[in-house]
Amino acid sequence: MRGRRGAHVIEQVIRATLSICLIKFAKISGVGAPYFAIAYDADDGMFPIAFGVVSSENYEDWLWFLQKLKGILQDKEVVIISNRHQAILRSICQLFGVENHAYCYRHVKENFSSYVMKHSMKGKKCKVDALLLLDSVEYARLDDDYVVAMDKLKTYNSDLVKWVEENSLQHWAMSKFAKKRWDKMTTNLVESFNAWLMEERHYTIFNLVMTLLDKFVHLACDHMTTT
Repeated sequence: MRGRRGAHVIEQVIRATLSICLIKFAKISGVGAPYFAIAYDADDGMFPIAFGVVSSENYEDWLWFLQKLKGILQDKEVVIISNRHQAILRSICQLFGVENHAYCYRHVKENFSSYVMKHSMKGKKCKVDALLLLDSVEYARLDDDYVVAMDKLKTYNSDLVKWVEENSLQHWAMSKFAKKRWDKMTTNLVESFNAWLMEERHYTIFNLVMTLLDKFVHLACDHMTTT
């Protein structure tokens, strides 16, 4: 009875979560490593949906993990936010559709920053100015605002506009992303989850799995008593 009730709570939470799911590969001590899928609950907090222990970060393991995640989500349409690892790109496209894949803006911004520093735009002020202009492109909600932001970036440096256009902006710029992402632009919530497991990251795989199960159960119980 308790198990069925717990499963019912998890199903209710999944139905109530925002249609945003964040996935992450975490490095830990020892052999093997976990994949995580985290969602936002109704209070905009963290709710882990799934985890799996795999050998490494590769296409076969990501495909397996996302197949299991899709089974949990059933027919619920979600937007998945992740970095741009090639294995993730392939597996999300295959299982959820390329239009449902949003790129973590923090990772995009880091790549853009590296490009700025490598192409004769030295100095802290140049970098800061370029990043602020990229923010304007990213957070423009309307097409007209996007055009204005891109014009400003072009005036500043036309090479930066070319970089934006060549880096799949339809997956990260708000005005160009076809699905709703509810202003969730990064995988930062997963970093909070990593902090939640700071000590456990050094456990053996068996102890890590058992600890994760215990934490997930307690989190589900907390949701059950507060909803």
